[in-house]
Amino acid sequence: MRVVLLNDTRADPNPGCQATVSVLVRQLAAALDARVTTRPRGEGYDAFAPLIASGAAHDAVAWSTAVDRLAADSGLADALCSADLVVANLEGTFHHHTVGALALGGTLALAHRLGRPVWALNGTVEGIDRWLLDLTLVPAAHVSVREPRSARWLAARGLHATLAADAAFLAAPFLARSPAAPAAGRVFYTPGVLAGLLPSRTEAVSAILEDLHAVASTGRRPVLAWLEDREAPLAAAIAARGWATLDLRPLPWTGIGRHLRGFDLVISGRYHVLVFAAMAGRPFLARPSNTHKIEGLLEHLGREAAMIADAAALSRELSRGLPPPVPPGTIARCQELARSAVPRADGTPAQPIVEGLDWVPAADLPEVLSAVRRTASLPLTTSLAAVPWAAGSTAFARVAPLDDWHATLGRAGLELAVTGFAGPEGSSAHEGASTEPVPGSASNGIGQYVVRLSATVPRADAVPASDFVVCAIVGDEADLAHLAPSLRAAAPNRRRAIVRAEDQDTPWRLRRREIVAWCRSLDADVIVTDDPRVVDWHLAGRPGVLVCSGAQAPEHPRTWQGAFETVARRRGWRLHLVGADGRALPPCLAPGHADALRVPARVALFGASSLGRRKAAEVRARRDLVLVGVFDNDPARWGATFEDVPVLRPEAAALADVDLILVSSMHQHAIARQVIDAGCGRALVLDLAAVA
Repeated sequence: MRVVLLNDTRADPNPGCQATVSVLVRQLAAALDARVTTRPRGEGYDAFAPLIASGAAHDAVAWSTAVDRLAADSGLADALCSADLVVANLEGTFHHHTVGALALGGTLALAHRLGRPVWALNGTVEGIDRWLLDLTLVPAAHVSVREPRSARWLAARGLHATLAADAAFLAAPFLARSPAAPAAGRVFYTPGVLAGLLPSRTEAVSAILEDLHAVASTGRRPVLAWLEDREAPLAAAIAARGWATLDLRPLPWTGIGRHLRGFDLVISGRYHVLVFAAMAGRPFLARPSNTHKIEGLLEHLGREAAMIADAAALSRELSRGLPPPVPPGTIARCQELARSAVPRADGTPAQPIVEGLDWVPAADLPEVLSAVRRTASLPLTTSLAAVPWAAGSTAFARVAPLDDWHATLGRAGLELAVTGFAGPEGSSAHEGASTEPVPGSASNGIGQYVVRLSATVPRADAVPASDFVVCAIVGDEADLAHLAPSLRAAAPNRRRAIVRAEDQDTPWRLRRREIVAWCRSLDADVIVTDDPRVVDWHLAGRPGVLVCSGAQAPEHPRTWQGAFETVARRRGWRLHLVGADGRALPPCLAPGHADALRVPARVALFGASSLGRRKAAEVRARRDLVLVGVFDNDPARWGATFEDVPVLRPEAAALADVDLILVSSMHQHAIARQVIDAGCGRALVLDLAAVA
């Protein structure tokens, strides 16, 4: 099953965004046994931003026109069409007709138009006009919200939504289990999004200073923490006035929970910071945000009184002492609600693969194994377990849980290697390098660290022909794990790789660098492109094999991989499909490939002559061919039409842009030599009877 997840917010360094989307991807993969790809936050914003600028955010007609513009994005349309299920991560995006709400709603409407099943998950919904609800959430097959305020808001408008909890409750944002002792009197403070919505930076700084003074007046030491680049000017202004600030951007999101344990109080207007504070067992006080999401979160946690409206209320609350932490039972209840957001294929709640560093029970191994098979990179480095590490040692302690991992995954055919570890507060080292004890580790020099294992899928049926040019087509990291054995098996001067270029997805852009480097380490020629027309498919008579992942077989050739497969077939290449289990997949078992073969080949005649008229009629008599133009060496004919198609100048780029070149002139040999010299000999056809 192919799932497309909209609104991947992981480009934002905010640890809440990182945790939420990471868990959602794993929930969907585990619950539906699905291959999940994502579309980045910000997609389509340019189509809907003019509505905000012109005051037409609530204009249904203007919005519908913007959706039409969005539909012209072939990349998005291809992604939606190739999906068995489209899932929107609503998160903090779908509210009050912001540009994000309009754009995400537009993508949902487009998915409905294309007949794709739609789910909308993990949302706070507020301030959305009825017409927009009718075109986005009402037709959705499943809607879940992350807090009760949104559930009630939708219910009041006749729309039922499953009451869940935020996916971040299923993350484990702790780099080690050992608790960090809080520093007495230290207060972790983040103002939240409202500070950024104030009319000027001066007003934002003033509002933050009022809060900091309120905290300091009780004898505590506030620290302004900031997580994003856009907050840097505010932090600099606060630091210039003598207050302590803390740049959390270098801290991995998996360390935010343990970091919060170093404070005895958290004050924040950030939704996910409050989630992590509750999970870390830290007392917290909440400031308002731009929606009712924090009020809804406080209902889930049973802490409605923790909302602080202004600096005066903050002073009064602090004078009463610290509030108690959220009980573990409440956190467990929220985690159960979070699991209910994504139903399994059989209707039961999903038990997601939780991103985290606590000990992993043996019962979870089958699900993790399934996820590694679907999403393993080459190598896939992931945090699997926490194990003791002796200070100064160069080898990990062999402990039973880690042995279980090695044994179970090894029996499943994966190759595993320990590549490094991470310790408390983000400290790290690599295997073979000694390390000093980390503050907070046990007195005997043993601390809790995270093992990172490299998992690869080595098994596959390699292409059994060393004389073939082997070209692996890599659209994501899972493809490379499946296709690498075939690429390795090819002769060194016969290896090629085509790697997807689209880079709006920041995580993909980073992984792509590693994939390209790995392919080049095999002396493979690598081309990073989304356009099959720029690939040299002409091999001077040598056969070529395009190695592709059968799991990505297209439903139509407008998908990214399908476009390359279609062109390769037309140029005489054969396909070698590899299934999700790493084994060769017969073409008849690859869904959609038969449809790809029926797509008409684009044919151009060479010779605008009377013979050309007869050839044009022959082309049009066949359903598997379509006439797109006529090449001619006479400059006087260029730009005119012949048999209702344009007459083209026979340049190399134009010759390479069609699938077949049918000679329609008495000067066959001269034209054939011209086409071959242009590097397009494989597309040359002298007689249509030769076209299968």
